[in-house]
Amino acid sequence: MCLPFCPCLVSPGAHERYAPTSLMVPPTRKLNARARFCYIQTCMLKIIAIAINTFREAIRDRILYGFLFFAVCLILFSLVLGQLSFNEEVRATVDIGMAGISFFCVLIAIFLGISMLHKEIEKRTLFTVLTKPV
Repeated sequence: MCLPFCPCLVSPGAHERYAPTSLMVPPTRKLNARARFCYIQTCMLKIIAIAINTFREAIRDRILYGFLFFAVCLILFSLVLGQLSFNEEVRATVDIGMAGISFFCVLIAIFLGISMLHKEIEKRTLFTVLTKPV
């Protein structure tokens, strides 16, 4: 499965000549540049498809909007706290803002990991994903 800019489309049949016949497992023989490009391209398309599906499922979680609300509130609070500090407005704002962003990113990553794994096990789609190489 090649994209429009794949070098295999320049010469017909190049993909069949140089690429491995099965792109499901990593090739055991050394590939030339054209075949390596097609192999990486195919692997990236699979990863992008999984990432898009994960993103769509994550958007459906209502609790993430709560995390987003509290993260924005913390950043706004850091602006207020920066105004109250003496001669260190920028430093206080940046420190509290960055700490808040870091904290909420960790919370969101943990929550999404747990909820997605639970949904995948519940719907039994995890078993089909684990059997295919990514």
